[in-house]
Amino acid sequence: MVALVDSFDIEEFQTDSPVERSLITFDVTAAVIKGYEVDQRNADALNKIFQNHAHFADQFQLKDRVFQSDIMNALAAIYLKLESNLDKLELTEIDDILVRVKDMEVTGLELSWLRETLENQAEIKRVEEDIQESYLKLAKLKKKQRLE
Repeated sequence: MVALVDSFDIEEFQTDSPVERSLITFDVTAAVIKGYEVDQRNADALNKIFQNHAHFADQFQLKDRVFQSDIMNALAAIYLKLESNLDKLELTEIDDILVRVKDMEVTGLELSWLRETLENQAEIKRVEEDIQESYLKLAKLKKKQRLE
């Protein structure tokens, strides 16, 4: 359920931008984790992040509470996605997530633990792709080797 933060006329502020929409609305099913308001569905993930990396947000430079919430929600969503299917992600998906994590690091969040995991998984995927290409090349060479 979405509620209006201020008494502004919502039609004046209609936008396609999720960031701008988040400035005028909030999710009433929010939870507060270590002072950060996040969607209830992200609360457990953010708690796990704080349990395993207690000081990752010590240097968080964003002051606006809405932006803080947006970043923490995005981080928790990434964590949930990786927790459930890191091995199943394609290289392009990993690279896209890695870009988001690097952007989050610009805000002062200490996410080297997450970035290194993603970089390692990306390298695994690259090596797997190289091996697959080598097997295909080997099969073609063996096929050509036969006398006809």
